Amino acid sequence: EFDIWKDATEIRVGVSYIANAGWRKKGNAKQKIYYCRRSGSHKARGTGKRRTKRQGSCKIGSYCSSTIELYLKDDCIEVKFFEDHSGHTLDLEDFKHTRLPMSTKNLVADRLSQKVPKNDILEEVRIFSGLSRSTYITNKDISNVGK
Repeated sequence: EFDIWKDATEIRVGVSYIANAGWRKKGNAKQKIYYCRRSGSHKARGTGKRRTKRQGSCKIGSYCSSTIELYLKDDCIEVKFFEDHSGHTLDLEDFKHTRLPMSTKNLVADRLSQKVPKNDILEEVRIFSGLSRSTYITNKDISNVGK
């Protein structure tokens, strides 16, 4: 139930959230914190022989204040959602740093397995996605899902 709410919230807000750690004990409850995916600094991997991405990292170099705190106590779930973001914006320029939602990836994979042409998939996703990352899906995104 929480995962469904989290997925819907990520699509609505346009940013995904990740848990950097597992459950922690907090008094007589367990706590799990999901952070905005844009939080943190880019960690270079490799030896530097290859050129870095032209668009840059999705990380903002500091921590975003938007978090989801999940508490589990006696089989009851409590969620605290801090929606305000800091250090980055949620406008069209930032869509290049966000990932396609899992629901969109599943839809594209399903249509590819049915041998639907890519242009038809693009049109279908753009019509039904509203204002989200899915609106700006490209042929390259569809090819990546097909891999």
